[in-house]
Amino acid sequence: MAIKYDYEAIVIGSGFGGSINTCRLANKWPGKVMLLERGKRYPMGSFPRKPHDMANNFWNIVREGRNRPENVGSKESHGMFDIRLFDHIDALVCAGLGGGSLIYANVFLQPPDEVFDERWPETCKKEVLQPYYKVAKSVLGARPIPQNDDPRRKIIRTELFKEFAEHDGHDSELVDINVFFGNDFDNPLDIGVQQKNRYGAVQTSCVYCAECDVGCNTHSKNTVDLNYLFVAEKTHGAKIQTEVLAEKIIPLNAQGDEDPSASGEYGYKVVWLDLNNGKIECTAITRRVVVSAGTLGSNELLMRCRDVHKTLPNISRNLGKYFSGNGDFLSFILEGEKPADPNYGPVITQKTDYNLFNNFDKERAFVMEDASYPNFAAWYVEGTANLF
Repeated sequence: MAIKYDYEAIVIGSGFGGSINTCRLANKWPGKVMLLERGKRYPMGSFPRKPHDMANNFWNIVREGRNRPENVGSKESHGMFDIRLFDHIDALVCAGLGGGSLIYANVFLQPPDEVFDERWPETCKKEVLQPYYKVAKSVLGARPIPQNDDPRRKIIRTELFKEFAEHDGHDSELVDINVFFGNDFDNPLDIGVQQKNRYGAVQTSCVYCAECDVGCNTHSKNTVDLNYLFVAEKTHGAKIQTEVLAEKIIPLNAQGDEDPSASGEYGYKVVWLDLNNGKIECTAITRRVVVSAGTLGSNELLMRCRDVHKTLPNISRNLGKYFSGNGDFLSFILEGEKPADPNYGPVITQKTDYNLFNNFDKERAFVMEDASYPNFAAWYVEGTANLF
C-alpha cells in the first residue's frame, strides 16, 4: 500500500535554521511544506510595552513542570521570553515566529578561521560554509549603520567606544547589522520612513529607539519572518502554524505503520499539541522532518522521543553532551565621565577585537561591543542608581 503523505517536509522551529530550511524546502516543493512554531506571530506594533504586558510576556506550559521563577511557573503563558534554569547555567531563549531573530542583537559576524578546528566535520568547515554566509548576509541585509550628514544618525556611544579602543591601542570598526535602513545601502531612507523590502514585507527605516532586544515594533529589525519566512509562505505556499507544540516524531515502516525500529526511509508521523484548542493532539505524515527548535528545544524534543516516548530509540547517547553557552557577558557602567546616550540607536554598532580576529589567542580571545537599551529600562536604571 502506497503511503499517503500530507507533506514532503515538516520543519519544527522558526528561528534562523528553521526559516532557511522552510524557505528552501518550500521552493523545491511548493505547497507541500509545513512549519510548526510554538510561539505567536508578531505583526508590526504587537510586541508588549505596557508594564503589565511585559510582566506577562513569558513562556510557560504548566503541564511541563519546568523549573521556573516563582512568578512565572504557576501561570499558563505563551509569551516571548522562555527562561530556562539549570544547575550551572541559566538561559533565555525566544518563542515566536522568527525564533531568536526576534530578540538577538542584530550583528552579522563570521567566526574566525581558527574556530573551525578538528572537532568540526569536513562538511562544516569555513571554506565550505563561505558561500552560505554570503547568501545569508544578503538576505538578512547586513550592513553597518549609515554614515552621512544627518545629525540624527550620530550615535554618541559609538564614538566613545572608538576613542576608548584607540586609547587602549586597539582598532574599533563598525559591524554589519541586520537592520533595515531602506533597500538602497548607498542612499538610506530617512528615519521612520516605511518601504517594502526586497521580498514584499513592509518595514520601517530604523527609528533608533534601542528596543532591538525586546521585539522591534517598527519592524526595522531584519527578523526572519520578514524575509525567509515571508517568501516561504507568500511565494512558495508553505503552511505556517503558530502556537503549536511539537510532541513526538515517529518513524513509519513500508506499510505506513508506526515503527520505532524503522530507519525513516518511509517517512514519519509528527504529533503536536494545539495550544489554543485545549492542547488537542494533531498529526501529519511527512517524508522528512527538520528539527530546528533551537539548541535547547531540539535537544529536548529528540531526548523526549528517545527516552520518554521511545519513538526514536537509536538517537546517539552523545546528544546534548559537551554543551557550552555562547560566552556573552554583559557589563553596565553608571556615572561615567562622559554622557553616552545609551538609549539611542541600534543595540550594537561596533566591535573592538581582542585577539580573536587578529593575533588569535585562544586563552584571551574576545570581542567587545557597545550596547544600547530601551528608554523604559533607563527609568529603572536611573531610579535605582543611588541605591547602590
